[in-house]
Amino acid sequence: MRVDLSGQLAVVTGGARGIGRAIVEALCANGARSVIVDIDIQEAETSAAAIRAANGECLALEGDVSSID
Repeated sequence: MRVDLSGQLAVVTGGARGIGRAIVEALCANGARSVIVDIDIQEAETSAAAIRAANGECLALEGDVSSID
């Protein structure tokens, strides 16, 4: 299914691998800009770089949403 997400921004926690990465890839393929927030910044940066190489707009940030601190 194709949905026009142009102009939208998505923040995906745990987006560096697995289902999270697939979600980011789908969002970007449909025109959204995405931010990957993951505890493993190296993996997040690798995933974001691959998505940018496929013409997606993606940024990687380090974060742990399992802790309020």
